[in-house]
Amino acid sequence: MNHFLQHKYVRRLLVYPLLMVAAGYVWFQYKFPTCTFRYKMTAEVMTPEGLKTGSSVIEVSYSHNADYGGGESADLNMTGEAVYVDLGQGKNLFVTLRSHEAGRPVNREREYALLADALDAYELPLKALGLNWIFGEERALCAAVSELSQSQVGVLPFQHYPTLVAFTNLGDPNSVYVVQPAKVSAAIGGGFKMVQLSIQLTELPPSEQIEAVLPWLESKRPKDGAVRWSLSDPLIDRLHFTSFKQPF
Repeated sequence: MNHFLQHKYVRRLLVYPLLMVAAGYVWFQYKFPTCTFRYKMTAEVMTPEGLKTGSSVIEVSYSHNADYGGGESADLNMTGEAVYVDLGQGKNLFVTLRSHEAGRPVNREREYALLADALDAYELPLKALGLNWIFGEERALCAAVSELSQSQVGVLPFQHYPTLVAFTNLGDPNSVYVVQPAKVSAAIGGGFKMVQLSIQLTELPPSEQIEAVLPWLESKRPKDGAVRWSLSDPLIDRLHFTSFKQPF
């Protein structure tokens, strides 16, 4: 067998496919570059006990790819968790990673509507730090990120917040409810007020601690990647596992 592999013609037959694979990889990386960076999202809430804060480090990757129709589509990846703020007095607040599943309540029947200005964790750093991402210009995005100082802090107005939620009982996923950023006192209690949500670049690793706060979250993870809706589970009906943790 070794003698067969040492034959020059056999070696050529083996080398050419490897070179083609390597060339294909280089071409793909050139054609579809990826920009990856990390940011820390920090929430500040005023409470009767004083200012309370919580933060989470999130890694995001921006790229694009060819779709089946011959066009191009976004290729986004994220690793991170929702921001948890312990408000004291048994109260809590979460800044989720998503804006679409829960939205904001719009009437007494607790129907939910997607607000056009609400952003998710992919969009937040772009908006807060004045970055621009266009398909095919991921290198330009990375160049812009590299020029930013890690001391630069971007503060978001309420209308751009992702969905905020709280639990009357952290051990019960069915006790979740949506909190409007401008009406934290109405939802949680007098003396509680959302101060700000800020974004800052960081090199810290993505956060991995939310299961210590929500021990039941793993049971909500889609086992096969599929989202199944339920009329009896508010976390699934209005939110999703990926609202609190990604990837899934």
